[in-house]
This record gives sequence, C-alpha cells and structure tokens, in this order.
Amino acid sequence: MNLMKTVSALLAGFALLPLQAQDAADGVGRSDQSAQKKITVNFKTCPKPVWPKEALRREQTGKVTLEFLIGLDGKVLESTVLKSSGHPLLDLAAQDGLAKCEFTPPASVGRSEPTRTQVQYIWTLAGSAKSAEQVKAEWQRILAAAEQGEAKAQWQAAGSYLAGRKGVVEQDAAAGIRWLRAAANQDYAPALEALAMQHKAGKHVERDPQQAFALLEKAAALGSTSARLGLATYLMQGNDIPRDEARAQELLEDVVASGNVRGKPMLALLLMKQGDGNGSRVLQLLQEAADAQDRFGQFMLAAAYEKGDIVAQDKAKALALYERAAAGGFAPAQQGLQRLKPAAGVPAQ
Repeated sequence: MNLMKTVSALLAGFALLPLQAQDAADGVGRSDQSAQKKITVNFKTCPKPVWPKEALRREQTGKVTLEFLIGLDGKVLESTVLKSSGHPLLDLAAQDGLAKCEFTPPASVGRSEPTRTQVQYIWTLAGSAKSAEQVKAEWQRILAAAEQGEAKAQWQAAGSYLAGRKGVVEQDAAAGIRWLRAAANQDYAPALEALAMQHKAGKHVERDPQQAFALLEKAAALGSTSARLGLATYLMQGNDIPRDEARAQELLEDVVASGNVRGKPMLALLLMKQGDGNGSRVLQLLQEAADAQDRFGQFMLAAAYEKGDIVAQDKAKALALYERAAAGGFAPAQQGLQRLKPAAGVPAQ
C-alpha cells in the first residue's frame, strides 16, 4: 500500500563507473597498448536501468560489477555478473539495462575483435532514512487527518492498522476495516479496491465475491485502471462471477491503452485462449511486460521460449526470464528454474 509513497519520497541516484577494458581469458581480444584505452558506455543510447519495485520497496542498495563482451559495432554480445550487489534483483536489473546500451566500438581503440570490459553500477537512494521520531510524527498527522474526514488519510490509516507498523501502531484489523470503510464511503477509489480485496479474500471481513465485484465496478467508474484489471480477472476466471471474456478483453484493452503494464500479460493470456491469429500481438505484449519487469509477463514469456509455442524455442532465454521472475518473488517461476537449470555437472535436458 505504501509503494507509491516510497517511490515519490525516495529519489534514486545512479553511478556508472567503467573499469579498464581487459583481455578475456578465452583469448577474445588482443593485448596491445591501444587496447588499454577505456571502452565506455554511450549514455545517450539507453535509458537508465529501472529500479525493481520489489527492491525499491525494501530499500535495497548496493554495487554490482558486470562484465560485457562488446561487439565491433559497440553493442553488447553477452554479459556476466562478476560481483553481486548482494541483491539478485538489482544485479539482473543492471545487467538487463546496460545490455541495451551502446559502448565505445572496439575498433576505435585499436581492437580488431570483440572486447570485454567491466562496469560497476551503483544503486543508491538519495537522502537519509526517516528517524523514528519523524515516522511517529507522520503517523500522528495521518491519524489526525483521518479523524477530520480526509479520505486518503483514512485509507493510509487503514493500511497501517491492517499491517501493523513496527514502532508506530499495533496490528488492529477491526480499526483497519473501520477506516477502510470510512474512506470507501467517500468514494475514494484506492479504498474501494482495498475493501474489494478484503471481501475477495475473506480474511478480515466476510468473503463476498459479489460485493468485491461491485466495489471494483464503482472504483472503475471513478477512473481506476487497477480496478478495471481486477474486474477483468474476475470475468476471465468465471468462478464467483459469470465468465465474460468479451467484456474482460474490453477492460484489458483499456488498461493496456492507459499504460498500465500489468494488463499486458493478462491480455496476452486472454488472446492466447482465443486461438490462432494473435501470436504476434501476444508476443509483443509479453515482451513489453517482461521488459518492464512485470514478473507474470516474464514467466509467460519464459514458458513460451521453453515450449516454442509462439516463438522459436530458446531455453537459454527461458532460463534467464525464469530467473528474473523468481528473483522478483513470482513463485511459479521456481519450477521453470528446476527444469532448465542443471545441477553441477549434469547437462540440461
């Protein structure tokens, strides 16, 4: 619930420190004086790596050392993590982001073959963490605003009570639901969605799928794309709510058009169920979702590469995508890793 607040409050600072080009142990590249010149990144050719939301939520930081094999045209041929930041998500995000960059062409520094170079990427959060006193003061401001009827503050208070905030407030589900209902009664879309999820799960309130669906409908009418995504999920599953794939597709098309990446793998899944003629769009949706670090999208694209359904079979790409989805906490990807990642000395099947 606090992710957006964390993202807006913390500014990410990045540093790229190219190390000196080195000869490869396997003989790629040649050692001569001109080859000792640095091969650097042309920052204009690529955006900065995207900080994984899971890592940002946990405020993970660190420095990763990467090695790249640079082709004669300055593009990355392959990459390896030499020294981890301590957080696999950050390592993989840096590796993926820099692999899209163009480097100094080896020929411009006297090379006649692809050359390896190392880059250190530093993930750091700007500013210092809030003190315990600041956190408590912020909580008091939220609680005071909630008591005065501010819907957003009521929603924030609900989240704090439902989850419990160490050193601030003990978990209190009854108080959390009370504040959540207060915000929902003011038609505050995030609260409507949160209350819908409570009715869907039945953890702190009575399980009521129809009420959950109605709350999502209301939030969607208020303009919430995530509520539209929730409605589409219900309509695709057809368990508690009658299946309606036509409306689900309409909702998902709207979600995707709004720029919400989470809708892309869901729309791809629905198009796959519809059969032939959608392969190219399915692949595009999955690739875009995977590039945006959507873990479900990475998982689905990995499965496509593993099976060779809508794209040529490529188990190396499948493995890389399963690794990223698993590192991001998408549990089903672990099974893909077990299938494709061979044990030491055992060839992959």
